[in-house]
Amino acid sequence: DGVGLGGEGGGEGEGCAAAVLVALERSCEVAFDDVCRQLAYHAAGDTSLFDVVVLAYSLLSYVHVSDALRSYVSPSRLAAAAADPTESRERDGRFGGFALPPRNEKLIRAALAAVFGELGGNGLWPSGQPIFTTRGRGNDVGNAFVFSPDLLASLIETLPPEAMRPHLGAVASHTAWLASHVVEELLPTGGRLMGWRSSHLPPEGGPLGWCTAQAVRCAARSRALVRTLLCADVRAQLTRSPISPNTPPSSPPS
Repeated sequence: DGVGLGGEGGGEGEGCAAAVLVALERSCEVAFDDVCRQLAYHAAGDTSLFDVVVLAYSLLSYVHVSDALRSYVSPSRLAAAAADPTESRERDGRFGGFALPPRNEKLIRAALAAVFGELGGNGLWPSGQPIFTTRGRGNDVGNAFVFSPDLLASLIETLPPEAMRPHLGAVASHTAWLASHVVEELLPTGGRLMGWRSSHLPPEGGPLGWCTAQAVRCAARSRALVRTLLCADVRAQLTRSPISPNTPPSSPPS
């Protein structure tokens, strides 16, 4: 039964642990509020304020940080807090040693549905807000926007496979875009380079390293997701009992 960040300790370690815990709590609260805000804009049909990229990465932050908080708090304290219904209902009450309630799975499902609902017929998400607003010499402004394969790969890596099951059609739509947008470049030596370039960049030009890396990562994660869910379905059919995978799919062996 580890102490974790929420437990007792002493000296400088305790102070550092408390500071990290406060930072994680605040990050989780900010991400939670951003998810709620973007869902409200989406429900109201306010396209001037709704941004699917902000929603997606706020969701990823919320899930990541809430998972991190649970890894820093001892299981016994989590169990004790979960058993207290009055404490777990409080939005700002202490829960398991940190100032947040249990992760809101309904909110996560709603946010995920909204994110995939914004995927275009071409298999891409809108550009959304730029990641940065200034650029150095030679840095194309198109590089400031999130490349859709990076967003999809991050969702697959962060959310449980079963959470992605309702959205396999959207995943297939995006992987179809990847398959049809491989870029080739002839080298002076007669060889060829094959890869991808961001959809936010002009189509003229050869493949780019960072775009290709994200596209390959997305394709690998998508394949692993389908494999994980297919195996779960086969096992469930053979055993006549539903099996829900609880861990994100691992990368395929190299």
